[in-house]
Amino acid sequence: MFQYHKLVCRDPAQNRIFIYDTDTGNRVKEITDTQSDGLLSNWGVVYKDLAENIYLQSWNGETAELLYEAGAHDQESVNYGTYDEEFLYGFVEEETQCTLIKLSWEGGYERSKTFTGVEKAVQLGFSVNHGVAGYWQNGQVIFEKV
Repeated sequence: MFQYHKLVCRDPAQNRIFIYDTDTGNRVKEITDTQSDGLLSNWGVVYKDLAENIYLQSWNGETAELLYEAGAHDQESVNYGTYDEEFLYGFVEEETQCTLIKLSWEGGYERSKTFTGVEKAVQLGFSVNHGVAGYWQNGQVIFEKV
């Protein structure tokens, strides 16, 4: 993945993510014990550790902020996928429903809308921009404020 003059590579066999500065060619950071692909955001790389916690690693590699602590939410696994200026958006998938989770860049957590009859969040094609979500459900594209 390439963004903001940074190259982010994942080694899934060893649960590692590497961040490189493409201007200098130097490795900025190696993140170990990761379980998912990183998401490149305006503020850095979002990743999940082996304990289901979600972090934001700054582009310069100096800080990693805890955005979501799974232990504080009964080890609930949040699958993130998109973001806007205010939130990182993800889903908790439970049998035949998916619940939208909003994680504030400052660390807040909010359970939002629940989508029934949906086993995997990817089925929704969910995207958000400036607080307005677009998704696919029941054969229609729906836009609404989140």
